[in-house]
Amino acid sequence: MANGALVLAIVAEALFLRRLSREQARTTRALSAARGALDDLMRQHFEDWGLTPAEADVAYFTIKGFTIAEIAGFRKAAEGTVKSQLNAIYRKSGLSGRSQLVSVLIDELLNGPVVAAKDEGGTPAPVPA
Repeated sequence: MANGALVLAIVAEALFLRRLSREQARTTRALSAARGALDDLMRQHFEDWGLTPAEADVAYFTIKGFTIAEIAGFRKAAEGTVKSQLNAIYRKSGLSGRSQLVSVLIDELLNGPVVAAKDEGGTPAPVPA
């Protein structure tokens, strides 16, 4: 009887592990799709905003949460250069800072477009929901 219970437990565990493995594969595919979508979304915004390749790199690192000093180190540039590039990014995008930059991308990724056009002052106009 004990042997039968052990065999049943092994079968149950095997089924459980199989289900977990399938769930992990599904989650991995979803995460990969989200990463690809975010990357595509970022590249499209950078192109729409007219960012130079250097500004796009700085924007990418900024979105990833790196500090100005870290970005300067990655790019082998002066911190002043990175700050200047960040100012150009914010000016071209019509955003006021890092939090808005990240927010626009995440909101659009989750909910669709959040910015339709810029108003007369160059500020992004929200799309009505």
